[in-house]
Amino acid sequence: MRLVLLVAGTTLPLIIFAAGIVFNNYVQDRKDATQRVLETVRGIRLVLDAEMQRMIGGLQVLSLTNALRDRDFDGFRRIVTGFLEQYGRDGVVLVADREGRQLFSSVTPVFSCATTSTLYRTRRTRSASGHRRRSMRSCFANPREPLRPRRSKARR
Repeated sequence: MRLVLLVAGTTLPLIIFAAGIVFNNYVQDRKDATQRVLETVRGIRLVLDAEMQRMIGGLQVLSLTNALRDRDFDGFRRIVTGFLEQYGRDGVVLVADREGRQLFSSVTPVFSCATTSTLYRTRRTRSASGHRRRSMRSCFANPREPLRPRRSKARR
């Protein structure tokens, strides 16, 4: 029995010491991994920030073009197409006025309505019950019919 206590008394501190060393190595490895992840994230953030600054600079140059100032959207579309070729097929450029109405979209075909989504065409129709109502039509319904601005209920 004394021999068992002697062996346990000498090996138990060694086992606890070894467990402490393993735990300290684990904590240090975890800190190192966290540091590597943070360095990687910082690097990616710097690259993305530089790319965003480059894109913003390009968009600022686009905003100063004569074609956009003169509202020549066909000429502006050619310039935007050249700009978007740098970013692949999924790039989109939208231009809106100060009221938030969309004036130009690079994904809208050239032959579509050159007006905003806040403009629509209305026509007065009679429902089956004889009540008058307004219905919205596509801008392709009659391209010669002028568009009327939508009136907000808050302004009435």
